Amino acid sequence: MTAPLSSLRGVRIAFLTLLAVCVAQAAYWTIDQALYTSRMHDQRLAEHARDVRAALELEQRGATREEVLALYPELSYVDGAPVLSAGARAALDDARSSRLVRYGSEGAFFLLVLCGSIWVLARALRQDAALRRRQQSFLASASHEFKSPLASARLSIETLALRDPPKEQRDKLADRALDDLSRLDGLIVNLLDNAQLEEGRVRLVRERIDLGKAARATLAEFEGRVRANGVELEVRAEPGAECLADPVAVHSVLRNLVDNALKAVSATRAPRIELSVRAQGDDVVTTVRDNGVGFESSAAERLFDKFHREPGPRSGAGLGLYLVRRFVELQGGVARASSAGPGSGAQFEVAWPRAAREPAS
Repeated sequence: MTAPLSSLRGVRIAFLTLLAVCVAQAAYWTIDQALYTSRMHDQRLAEHARDVRAALELEQRGATREEVLALYPELSYVDGAPVLSAGARAALDDARSSRLVRYGSEGAFFLLVLCGSIWVLARALRQDAALRRRQQSFLASASHEFKSPLASARLSIETLALRDPPKEQRDKLADRALDDLSRLDGLIVNLLDNAQLEEGRVRLVRERIDLGKAARATLAEFEGRVRANGVELEVRAEPGAECLADPVAVHSVLRNLVDNALKAVSATRAPRIELSVRAQGDDVVTTVRDNGVGFESSAAERLFDKFHREPGPRSGAGLGLYLVRRFVELQGGVARASSAGPGSGAQFEVAWPRAAREPAS
């Protein structure tokens, strides 16, 4: 990725240089037009001064005032001497001011547009650079996420194949291998879901879903992992808490929320996860609460960004929570996170609509 990033940096510098030249050119044009207008104004005044001298010469040769004014209508007589009339002088000043205002406003507008363009471009480039950094981090993390469960599953299977361990140990090794394969399956599903979302190929079919039953079915997939890590799991679901949603999307959201909670409590002495489902107004709210690593309140929104990874046990490929929010919002729901701070656990809440609702813009 070093070469593409260096190339992008070169394009960025070249484009910003071009914009800087355009700004300088616009400023130069505005100043040049203002100076040109001032020169033209002074030139017209000099021409009228020559007309005044010519009028005096005509008077000396015997021309009447009427004849002089007929030749030079922009002049008038003050105290018996020909001078530039007040009206002509005002017209010259008005023309000068009008030109200066027009050039100044055009130049200022052009500079404003250029500065706005520079700001938009700089903001887009910063976002692009941040996304590329997250993509690089994602690639490294995804490689680790693939490699770790594969190595662990291989070790468990080799132990089962080369030895004949007691039943209790054999069951533990089998559970570990199944858990590792489940982790791999979850990562692959997330990658496929992300690709479909990016390409706009996701078609959501909304059905009436009992979220309590869906939550228990999802938790059953994590039984081995919950048991292996000694996690205390509590499930509370109101009967009849149904929502209108796509079953595949619901499963993806619940699976990622539970997986995220299990990662968060992996380093906790007495790990505990609570999952509750309740009706609340026009929504059915699913809440996953853990006593794990927690996070700073300022990071609550960043957790749902694509490829974003918080340091610590919760870190993963950076797609799970992004998919949670995307799938929920596509069906008119809301996903949010909260925590009292690092080490204080976290709460993730998803509100599913009970009836059809337009997605949030």
